[in-house]
Amino acid sequence: MVIPDWLFKLFAAIGLVDSEEKKLRKMIASYKDELRRLRSVLEDQISEISDIEREIRKLQPKYEEAQGPAKGAYAEMIKPLLQKRNSKTEEQQAVSAQIKILNTMLAKAEILIKAPANAERTAQIENLTLHMDDLGETVAEQESGLKELERAGVRKKETEPLVFPGETAGNAESTADAELERELAELCAPAPASKESNEEKIEA
Repeated sequence: MVIPDWLFKLFAAIGLVDSEEKKLRKMIASYKDELRRLRSVLEDQISEISDIEREIRKLQPKYEEAQGPAKGAYAEMIKPLLQKRNSKTEEQQAVSAQIKILNTMLAKAEILIKAPANAERTAQIENLTLHMDDLGETVAEQESGLKELERAGVRKKETEPLVFPGETAGNAESTADAELERELAELCAPAPASKESNEEKIEA
């Protein structure tokens, strides 16, 4: 039920509820605080991913040049780094999505604070509040899903046998080696510096 405008103003005047303008200002401040926090998180994620990729690129030529058991040893060093990089990339994508949603909500709140007070604005403010609740639930689900994926990766790593090239290995190991080499080829392919791309991610 929408509170009649005159009653809402009365409640606001005697301090029982925040005025719509005050509520919007609190929303805007909250959005901006969260955006600053998320952008800082995103910068850290981008830096961490860059560090992981740098380490992989150092190991990649050694892996390609190695033969026999040595090649398998380098593969076992690279695989967890690739898993960690993939996990961190998923986290980065989730944070980027949250930033885009918050930017949209912030823009709406800044438009509403300049709009005349009426039933339509009240309804839109209520919708923004609901969207914020939904975003909170989505973030919690994403974090839970990412943690489960990370745990699953660790469990898989702990149960996988260490198989070196030259030893008898089944199709699963051959497929794993092919997947490793595919990921390495994609990651280590010559490409222009990604500075602009990272800046765009931070501004997302």
